[in-house]
Amino acid sequence: LRSETAFWLTMILIFACLFTTLTSFQTTFAAARSLDFSVYFLSYTAAVILSRFGIANFSSRYDTRLVVAVAASVTALSVASFLLVGSNTVLYGLASGFVGIGYGLALPAAQAQAVNVSEQAVRPRVLPLAGLLFETMILAFPLLAGWVIAGFGYGAVFVLLVFLCLVQAGLSW
Repeated sequence: LRSETAFWLTMILIFACLFTTLTSFQTTFAAARSLDFSVYFLSYTAAVILSRFGIANFSSRYDTRLVVAVAASVTALSVASFLLVGSNTVLYGLASGFVGIGYGLALPAAQAQAVNVSEQAVRPRVLPLAGLLFETMILAFPLLAGWVIAGFGYGAVFVLLVFLCLVQAGLSW
């Protein structure tokens, strides 16, 4: 695989870390703040659908790297906003929705770009490889995230996730 393909596969790995941590620990995060975790899942899911079926048509006019950079930046800001939601349901829903918009735009763009920049000979195998890597991180990263939460709290895991989002944004810009 060419280095640019490896770059996009790395971006996909980071998306998996973000996705699995936010979804795996949302019920306990919400309970710790007297929030209803269904607000996260409903807001997030609706925003992902909106971004993929609405905003994606508009964003397809722009360079993929720019789309991923903007979407990763939105995701970083929205993940950081979880540090400020407290017990406010509206802020919780907004933070969740913006995560869905950023993630919903960036992940498919990164997946498509991984395929598009790959060599013709390996192109049919890149998307399955991306899926395998994504699933591996979905299973593995919660171990680290759980350790961070247990040892340092939710604030620390959100700082870690913001850092990962900023790495993505920085690499994309």
